[in-house]
Amino acid sequence: RDTKRLRARMAELEAAFKELQAQEQSLQRQKDSAESRANDMESRQKLKVESAEREKAVWRQRKATVEKENANLQQQALKLEEEAKALEKTICDIAATDAAEAIQIKEESAKVEAEVRAYNRRVLAAIAAD
Repeated sequence: RDTKRLRARMAELEAAFKELQAQEQSLQRQKDSAESRANDMESRQKLKVESAEREKAVWRQRKATVEKENANLQQQALKLEEEAKALEKTICDIAATDAAEAIQIKEESAKVEAEVRAYNRRVLAAIAAD
């Protein structure tokens, strides 16, 4: 009788042990699967971070290029402003010179007209004297 009970109990315990082994294997598979998913997620995250870092570096380079171009354009703008001021001064100088020349031409023209009138009066006086 005791042997039968022991055998029945042993069979019960062996069945329970096998069930626990099956549960352990199932849990181990679940654990492995979860670890695999976690590793995959970590790898994807790492790739995303690396990609973001590369993109960030590209944008930094572009920003530096734009800032350099901006500085060059500002220098060109300053140079063009200086050239514009110089041209404006030249135009003012030319206008002043033209005005002075116009006055001189008017004066010379008036002088020539006066000389022509004086000559014409002398010619008329000479004709009237004859």
